[in-house]
Order: sequence, then C-alpha cells, then structure tokens
Amino acid sequence: MIQLKLTQGDSDWKQARAGKVTASRSKDARDKLKSGAASGKQIAYACQVALERVSGQPADATFENWQMREGRVQEPIARAAYERRTGNLVDEVGAFATDDDLFLYSPDGVIDNDGLLEVKSLFSPERIMTIVGNGDVSDFIDQCMFGLWLTGRQWIDLVVWVPALEHLSIKRIDRDEDAIEALETDLMAFARLVTQYETTLRTAIQSTTEPALEAA
Repeated sequence: MIQLKLTQGDSDWKQARAGKVTASRSKDARDKLKSGAASGKQIAYACQVALERVSGQPADATFENWQMREGRVQEPIARAAYERRTGNLVDEVGAFATDDDLFLYSPDGVIDNDGLLEVKSLFSPERIMTIVGNGDVSDFIDQCMFGLWLTGRQWIDLVVWVPALEHLSIKRIDRDEDAIEALETDLMAFARLVTQYETTLRTAIQSTTEPALEAA
C-alpha cells in the first residue's frame, strides 16, 4: 500500500485516480446479472478505466452534479459533528493505492491506527427514506470493505449526514475477512476485464494508426 499526499478533489487527485479501480465505484465493478454475466454498469466502468489507462487522463473529470458539489461543502461539517459526538480525532489524507497501481481508495479521514471515516451526505428524498428511514446502508458496504481491504485497518465509521434534517447517524462497520475475500476475488476478476478492454483498445488504435504513419 502506498499513501498518496494529495488534496482530494483537485486536479492532481483526479489524475491519480485515472486508470485505477476506485472504492467509490467498487459496487459497479462487482455488478453482475443473475446469470453471472457482466452487467451494463460493470461493462461501462471497465470501459472507462481501460480508456483512462490508454489515454492517461481521467475520463469523468468534467462530470459533477450539484449533489457532488454540495457534498464537498457538507463533508467538513459532518466530519466536525462526528468528532464532537465521538471524541475521535480525524486526520484528513489524500488517498491510498495498491503497490501494483491498480486500486485506489480516498477515505474521508483516518482515525488512530485502526479506523477509517466515510461520510455520506444525503439530499435525495428517496435516498433519505431508504438509508435513514429504513436503515439500508447496503449501497455503501462494498466501498467500506474496499477501504478496509486496501488499508488493512480494522473498522470504519460510516457517517450519514442529512443537511435538510440536521441529522447525523454513525454506523461502525468492522473488518469482515470473508466479505473482504469475496470482494478481492471480484475486484481481481474485474481488473482482468479492464486489461482485456485495454488490450483491445490499444490493438485497435495501433492497427489504424500505423498505416497512416507509414504513408506519411
């Protein structure tokens, strides 16, 4: 594991993510049809990562909706509220990457030697009802386990913050070796799919550009 000294959200951080499988997209990386075949989400994400590897540039750098922007504004508010409630001191970090440069995780903070922090600010009424009203945090489990897998830490506090209600909840998620083993297996299979798409793209580019170069 390598710690990257970056400022989350800036151009260097976006560049560091390019071509890597990230924790925030791990659910898409594992998404499959009931038949076991790759789903549309999984294929689309594999194509994105493959393109980033070939181009060397982030493919989604310009996409940012208002919820993403507001989420960045609300994150430090939620982090400070978490510190007040728990007494835990949160250190902000840039990102962590695997030694092979295939996977990357950007936590919302690290706590002591064993903990991580993940903040989710909610704005959609439907999401608020599902996650807060019904207590369903399943959308975030893969991301949290990805962080524990990559960093080797033992627990992660998932903070759900609803600005409209001024409501903050905290769910402690402990390291689950069985879940992490299954996650790792799926992620490595996804990485192989990305490599397959990358090879296909590089081969196609080479076959169409070489004649033109020779003619010139």
